[in-house]
Amino acid sequence: MYGLVAITLGLLCVLALFCSVLAAGLPAFKQTFIQLQLDLPAAKLDKTGTRDPEKMKKVSTIGYSKVIRDQLQQNLKDAGIDFSKLDKKQLKNMISKEAPAQLRYAVLENPSLLDRPFDFEVLANGRIDGYYKGRVTFETAALDVMISPDQLVLADAMKAAGLLKTRFNGQFFYWPDASDLRPEAAGLGVALLGSLYMVIIVFVLAVPLSVCTAVFLEEFAPKNWFT
Repeated sequence: MYGLVAITLGLLCVLALFCSVLAAGLPAFKQTFIQLQLDLPAAKLDKTGTRDPEKMKKVSTIGYSKVIRDQLQQNLKDAGIDFSKLDKKQLKNMISKEAPAQLRYAVLENPSLLDRPFDFEVLANGRIDGYYKGRVTFETAALDVMISPDQLVLADAMKAAGLLKTRFNGQFFYWPDASDLRPEAAGLGVALLGSLYMVIIVFVLAVPLSVCTAVFLEEFAPKNWFT
């Protein structure tokens, strides 16, 4: 009887732990993105005008950051969304710090994106993502240096206009780890790769070595107290 009760309690604890892990981890598979229509000026991102990716690499993510901020302003104006309560820094911080690197990589891969309109999806700031996952509220935003209530109001307006949405985050499986400045860009890529290497090492080294050791002890080692 006592054994059955102990086993039941143990299973309930495991179930509670499993549910806790799921509740905390499942939101990571959804992410908030900002949908922008971009028209990137070649004069700023390809100063030589050659569309040569090697020469275009001279423009750093800082240059792309300014362009994204300007493009976000234009998208908000086109959608009729008022953002007058936000300064330039707050407006730029609506978007993840990973976004300039995302855009830079896309342009270097396809320089023909310059000087023509195209749709591009960038990560929203981690605090805005947290707002739609219930971790951030207007009350906490008022005390947070990383986000403000006015930014949350703007996020709601963008969502109503279709510029912001939360969807399944497929990139989560191959993105690398991130820093405190861009937690929204974190992924499992490095962890999965490390686990794969560990499995390979086990199969290549540990399993053959253990099998050979067992065969040696059983067939060839002298029979004494040590073996």
